[in-house]
Amino acid sequence: MMIATAIAAIVDGIGDGLAERDRAETSRNEKYSPRTGTGVGVDDVNVAIVAPETSSSDQKVAIIQLLSSDPRVSPGFAVLGKMYQIGDFILSGSSTFETTQGEAEAYCKKRGARLPTVSELEILAQAMGYGSSVYNPALIQGMGTRMFWASTDFPDCYFISRTGEVSVLQDRSYFKKHFRCVVPVRE
Repeated sequence: MMIATAIAAIVDGIGDGLAERDRAETSRNEKYSPRTGTGVGVDDVNVAIVAPETSSSDQKVAIIQLLSSDPRVSPGFAVLGKMYQIGDFILSGSSTFETTQGEAEAYCKKRGARLPTVSELEILAQAMGYGSSVYNPALIQGMGTRMFWASTDFPDCYFISRTGEVSVLQDRSYFKKHFRCVVPVRE
């Protein structure tokens, strides 16, 4: 009985902390939940996730900013859906279809973009909380449990959104994946 009470208190504390984080993470006072990726009427949302392993003096914060539009991307890039600025790049919406890595690269190139590098995918994973107890691919719409191609500079590499890890294709019997394009931010 005592253990059940202690567990309930911990769960309540975590829930309160997450609710407080949700309130602090919106750039406007509108109802938006970065944990579920749902909300109403939000144009720009800043979600800051700090990995718990870092000390308070040297915290590195990964920011995900939802963009409703951006002059730095082409209309063809924007047609993929919701865009997110994460660090030094803008991530497109997710493809609704699967392709080979070369087809995905060609699709992005036609739109003035490219596939993300492995380091950009690592930044993306960090922004979604990879390496901490709050990893949540639902912070970015369309991630779900899909797998996404990395740049063709890294043959057969892809990102597993369910786990936040980059892997190399071992079995060529299923070589089609989803993709997201990126545009580097040049300020």
